[in-house]
Amino acid sequence: MSSFGSKVPGVWGLRWLRATAARRRRRAAIVVATMAMAIAGTAGAVGTAAPAHADEPGQFCTLTSRGTISATPSTVNFGQWVTVQWNLQLGVCSGPYVYVVGRDFAGGAVNLPLSGSRQVRAITNGSTITWDLYLFDMATDNPTPRHMATTTVTVL
Repeated sequence: MSSFGSKVPGVWGLRWLRATAARRRRRAAIVVATMAMAIAGTAGAVGTAAPAHADEPGQFCTLTSRGTISATPSTVNFGQWVTVQWNLQLGVCSGPYVYVVGRDFAGGAVNLPLSGSRQVRAITNGSTITWDLYLFDMATDNPTPRHMATTTVTVL
């Protein structure tokens, strides 16, 4: 006799019934746990806040991006021209903001292109000039700049 005419479920029918029952138990446990957390949270018993890690869009942008900055020549005489070059390979970024901190750059006041170069005259009171490349994502609620790279020239 075929299993279609039988009132007793076959092996596959029992597995389906068990799997369905297990799914229902898991869903019920999730609902109960969610309700308990919501009640405890409103009562002030549990106060949790998600850390600002890579799950925030701006943090993900800066953590998945790569950048370089270089200055040539690496040793110059006072007053000589130096070429500062930078390049960024972006991860997933909605509103990237790129800036360089150092001589003849406006710091965070100017959004630079993802790659480029600038001629800078080596005039300093010290013996070195340093440039730092930064990136942050304007699309996040709390844009946190990330230091991507640094370069230094020696001034004789």
